[in-house]
Amino acid sequence: MTTLADIAKKLNVATSTVSRAISAPDKVSKEMRDKVMAAIEETGYKVNLQARQLRSGRSSMIATVISDLSDPLMARTASKIQEYALQKGYFPIVLSSGESSVKEAEIISKLKAYSISGLIVVPSGNTTENLRLLDKSVPVIELDRSTYTFTHDEFRMDDRAAMQMAAQYLVEQGHKDIIVLLGDSTVISSFRERLNALSFCPDKAHYRPKELDDVTALGLRRGAFEYMDELLSAGKPKSTAILACNSAIALGALMALNKHHVTVGTDMALFSLDDADWISAVPNPITSLQHPLPQVGVEAIRRLVHRIEHTYEGDPEVRLLVPRLTA
Repeated sequence: MTTLADIAKKLNVATSTVSRAISAPDKVSKEMRDKVMAAIEETGYKVNLQARQLRSGRSSMIATVISDLSDPLMARTASKIQEYALQKGYFPIVLSSGESSVKEAEIISKLKAYSISGLIVVPSGNTTENLRLLDKSVPVIELDRSTYTFTHDEFRMDDRAAMQMAAQYLVEQGHKDIIVLLGDSTVISSFRERLNALSFCPDKAHYRPKELDDVTALGLRRGAFEYMDELLSAGKPKSTAILACNSAIALGALMALNKHHVTVGTDMALFSLDDADWISAVPNPITSLQHPLPQVGVEAIRRLVHRIEHTYEGDPEVRLLVPRLTA
């Protein structure tokens, strides 16, 4: 197995120089650091996490704070993150803020006591302030949403592209009046992005955005049901399509349509911005986007490990992944 001494010998430098290039890259020249990183890549050297923990006082624990454990998409993503972290020798833990800024602050405060090596967080409405509770030396990755501070790497779906794809599909199917159901955009950045994206959607249709007064999966499902139930109870709506901005909203809308015996695909089209498992299990033809969040999660944990191990020192990056249309 390759050691630091092997890399030092290969580069004809002191072992301490190689060690500094890995653990304290600001203390060596960029040229030397690049040489060390290239040698690490070439030899397949693995960082000794236990030794690093003794030197740095950091544990091998990586934390992921997601928004809602009951969300199947979030759960799949957390599983991908956990799998990769374990492969790299880290101890991953997954916690849920439940879309509560107060709970998120409590979690981050407790994580500080455990001296975590890194954090992936799905931002709540107050994440910027909550992260001040964490040591500045701990690398942070923002997942699925943005704090708009651009001080951390961000990995998320391209919400504008997602809305444009959904709207274009519905317009091509002949729909000219579309109900758009979203969660509270003042709290969740992804709903804000999707609401703003409507101005970039095809102008051949009229869009009727409705922000539901909640952000949790259960609350959004209930809110979508109640809104559509009230709308359908008042008579046949002008709209012929519903664009649901996540699968919880889509499920609530579907429940209301079923209650009023409105046939999905014939009387009313239903489009979901993410492809929950239940969509393929219902007889109604619901179109959706294959949300790239699980892939986004893998990209995020890769970057976090690179940040922890100082094998990536570039400026914070915003990476947007484009979803894929499914029938």
